[in-house]
Amino acid sequence: MSSRARTVCRTLLVAAVLALPGCGGGGDNGPKTLTRQKLIAAGDALCTEYNAKQAQLGQPKTIKQLAAYGKKLLPVQDDIGRRFKQLQPPAEVSAAFGRVIAAQEQLGKLSRERYAAAAKNDARAVKAITAKFRTAYAPYVTAAREVGFKVCATG
Repeated sequence: MSSRARTVCRTLLVAAVLALPGCGGGGDNGPKTLTRQKLIAAGDALCTEYNAKQAQLGQPKTIKQLAAYGKKLLPVQDDIGRRFKQLQPPAEVSAAFGRVIAAQEQLGKLSRERYAAAAKNDARAVKAITAKFRTAYAPYVTAAREVGFKVCATG
């Protein structure tokens, strides 16, 4: 194959890839920026869903129950967190929304550590991680309030 033919093939291949949905072709298939009101409604709906699923599990009263609770709650937490990250905030609250996401990630990390400590029956670690979690929760609530969330901003 001549170099001209290879160049034409490469150009056609790049054009074909760019035409695929979600591959940078500039089509309308990507996430849409939400209005602030729609972002608040969508985020609060996710927080309502999470709260309902968390309530269904009940409150653990022992370290053993906390470990079992974590096994059930972490997949829910991961799913809601993934869906939350897919929301596209408007520019006016983009920075605050970024802080919400960062705080959610930190709280998720601490939750994992807490449930892992509970699975090891390490009461001292559970207590220490719970204290860190409570401290890390305040910036989350502050950022959520800045965005305008109601359900997500309860603390």
